[in-house]
Amino acid sequence: AAAAAAAAAAAAKKNGGGDGGGSARNKEHDIAWHHVVTDTYGLLWKMIIRPPRSQYQLSDLGPQKFRIGTKAFERRDMQLTNDRGLRLECSLFCPLDPNLDSGRTKHPCVVYMHGNCSSRLECADTLTVLLPR
Repeated sequence: AAAAAAAAAAAAKKNGGGDGGGSARNKEHDIAWHHVVTDTYGLLWKMIIRPPRSQYQLSDLGPQKFRIGTKAFERRDMQLTNDRGLRLECSLFCPLDPNLDSGRTKHPCVVYMHGNCSSRLECADTLTVLLPR
């Protein structure tokens, strides 16, 4: 029994001391592991709840004046401020029609709102369907 107790004490000392709390090195390893887990969880949570904004240049939206088939269109970029004072980046796509700005011609308006982690670039696929109508 005494030999078994001595062997257990030697093993405990080798694996972090006999006080049951582990060595300072093991405690640091446990703390580091804890931070890895919690930091990773925090990063994953933010990616779902608040993903990073899509980064792009205004030139990535394409030329301001363009054609779809035989019809010509123009993209007008603007900024709107909401009630909370936050700036919204917007694009208005219009037919190139001199009567449009005078108010003599009316066209329907579609408000396209992109997803949580996207940008104005997302609407490009819809332009070829919506604009020529």
